[in-house]
Amino acid sequence: MENSATLEVLLYTDSGKLFEIADPEGPFDYDLSPLPGLSYADAQGVAFGEVSGEQRFWEVKDTGERYFYEFYVEDSAAQLWEIKLWADDGEVFVTEAKSEID
Repeated sequence: MENSATLEVLLYTDSGKLFEIADPEGPFDYDLSPLPGLSYADAQGVAFGEVSGEQRFWEVKDTGERYFYEFYVEDSAAQLWEIKLWADDGEVFVTEAKSEID
């Protein structure tokens, strides 16, 4: 990326369809629109609406039927949170405290 971030992109070998995009290191200050629906920046805004803090990781992944964004955010008390939301409509379906990125 222009900001020196490196994204990991995985495609299905049989179709070439996007399976996953992930950024495990940042910096996370960029925008991209890998899919119809929410852009990365819009999804990031939804995630920070759930938990404010320092972003540690993000990915967008295919379930076979829908894509979802997953963010890991560390709050001011150093608690790590996993936030998952659907890429098409931004509905949050997981906000969970975690001990590590999995």
